[in-house]
Amino acid sequence: MTTTKTTLPIPKSLNTDTAPPGSNTAGVLIDVPESSQKGGNHKSKGKPYCYRCHTKGHTMSVCTAVLSCEICFGDHVKKVCPNLKNLQATAIPCGYAVEGLGFYFIPVIENPKLPSDDKSAVVRVLEGSLTADQLAVELDKLLPGHSWVIEEKGNDAFITNFPSAEVLNHMVNWGPMDTKTVKGKIRFEKGAENDVFKYEIDKVWVQFRGLPKELREFPIIWAIGSILGVPRAVDTKFTKKNGRARLKVAVLNPDLIPDLVDVVIGDFVYELQFRVEKDMTDGESQVIDMDSTMDEDKAPEEKEPENMDHDANKTTDDPAGKAPGKQTNASVAPSGQHKSKAVTGASTESMVMAAKLAGATGVQ
Repeated sequence: MTTTKTTLPIPKSLNTDTAPPGSNTAGVLIDVPESSQKGGNHKSKGKPYCYRCHTKGHTMSVCTAVLSCEICFGDHVKKVCPNLKNLQATAIPCGYAVEGLGFYFIPVIENPKLPSDDKSAVVRVLEGSLTADQLAVELDKLLPGHSWVIEEKGNDAFITNFPSAEVLNHMVNWGPMDTKTVKGKIRFEKGAENDVFKYEIDKVWVQFRGLPKELREFPIIWAIGSILGVPRAVDTKFTKKNGRARLKVAVLNPDLIPDLVDVVIGDFVYELQFRVEKDMTDGESQVIDMDSTMDEDKAPEEKEPENMDHDANKTTDDPAGKAPGKQTNASVAPSGQHKSKAVTGASTESMVMAAKLAGATGVQ
């Protein structure tokens, strides 16, 4: 290793009494490896360093330390664990706009590939007790001619391979069946691996309005997608052409996507109106008429209340000589009853007077 002479100042904290005789307080000449000047990992001179356990005092060739990572329990120390860069991975809450849409999303680079021709199966013993040899005899009676290789998997479970995926599907759909060799009941399940997905999440295209033009940009629309689920794509061409945001989201249940959601962007609250694209023909997407759908979606109790004052005055608008309708009598009767209950100890004369006043107003 080539070395160069470098003058380094002595720190002020250095005790000159302990310095070697004849040392210059202005500087000292030491040998510095060239690799250290270029950014190499410089260790204390004269002390060996082990790059296996990353401690001083010995080298890798004589290292006998038992290594166990604190993070993954691998055969290495924590400072060199390859999983350190993955510690920031978290489950992202998505779709919490309304109850029933919320879930936690963990992004992956690529979804696991599931072979469609998998012939492996788990045979579970539901009743009774079977050994691997007894199960082999039982399976040979069901499907003779196949060489069955059976392995135990925990309690009352075995792993084996079927002749084909089609035969396995048939046996799985059959359901539980009684065994003939010994008294018991078994059931077949697909795949030797139990940790399989429950179902694939739905993906739908959604249009929404309520954003001003300056906010109809990709990052904002993408972020809004997380309110409903996991955003998958933003149709920027459609958005710019029609002034209506359009994005694709993965949601648990498209039917639960709300009509209106308040969202805070910066310091302002925006009311966003959502609609799911349904029964769209192939080709270019069409802008959804949200005004008409809002009227159709209103429940009867959500419609604007009728003008009660107008209905109460219908008697004055009736032509002369025309008997008033039932609605008029119905509206007056409760009023009369209320008055009679409100006046306590009223005399008969007052009751007659009230009746005459009611007749003068056209009530018969």
